[in-house]
Amino acid sequence: FNDKSFVINSGGAPPGSMLKGSGNLLITRTTTGTADLDNQCRFSSYALSSLTVQYLGASRAQTVSAHIYGNLLIGNSVGVSLGGAVTVKGTLTLTSGTLTVGGQILTLGGSVLGTASYLSASPGTVVYNGGAQNVAGVPYSNLTLSGSGPFTVIGLGTVSGTFLYASSASTTLTAPLTAGALTVNNASGTLNLGSGLSHQVNGAVAVAAGTLNLGSSTINGSSGTTLNANGKLSGTGAVGAVVINSGGVIQPGNSPGQINSGNETWNGGGSYVWEINDATGTSGSSTAGWSLLNITGGIDVQATVANPFVIKPTSLSGATHFNNGNGY
Repeated sequence: FNDKSFVINSGGAPPGSMLKGSGNLLITRTTTGTADLDNQCRFSSYALSSLTVQYLGASRAQTVSAHIYGNLLIGNSVGVSLGGAVTVKGTLTLTSGTLTVGGQILTLGGSVLGTASYLSASPGTVVYNGGAQNVAGVPYSNLTLSGSGPFTVIGLGTVSGTFLYASSASTTLTAPLTAGALTVNNASGTLNLGSGLSHQVNGAVAVAAGTLNLGSSTINGSSGTTLNANGKLSGTGAVGAVVINSGGVIQPGNSPGQINSGNETWNGGGSYVWEINDATGTSGSSTAGWSLLNITGGIDVQATVANPFVIKPTSLSGATHFNNGNGY
């Protein structure tokens, strides 16, 4: 059916039949503890990616069947839970009741409309993998941002498990983050921690690929930040201990600037990009000076002659007041 509304409240379907179309599918009947669409319709196959499916039961809770939906609307005041992994290519609209992820995986290709607080995302995993999405400011167990973005993240709730940033976009946090762990893993992406914020990460921070820009913010409570191949730490904020593995880069400031850190471990193949824009300026200054790593603790150099850690001076040719003939 196309551009029509189809209401399901009982019954089955002929063997071998498919449910598909581009209209609205309204599921009003409730069967406690079952996946309502599958168990009530009993179609042999489904093609729902162009449909708007609405769960509208009013007397009892409903269960969303594990499918790929075009758009999904939740309007059950009693509540709706996921019956398996659910993907919504378009918008998720929450008008009443609570949508409970309940340990499943909810993948969203569009924005969350209506009342975001109706989304109960813990336990479970919520994945935003679309473009230009608003991230609902609710508590999460595990949160993944993996789409093309950009993402608007305002008032992000606590992420008790892992916050995985795997997008190719550049996203800036505008409110403090509390997370169990933080991972950045897309070579083209940048997660900027914003201006003057105090973030709490209770476990590990890992930059597997891409850039974690501290902005001018601080990461507290972390068990350490690890920079792996294609992973970069930049900005002018503060972190705890830092481990730079082969291919990892630490680059204070935003050309140049200062990073404050705890103990650092420099492994072979890693690098420190040191920049300067004024030879008569001040160390750590982003406007007139040169890069500074302000380390509280020590540096454990694990590199060898055969596999060195590299300090890379840059910007010398364009630095004000710099003279190659002078000693510095």
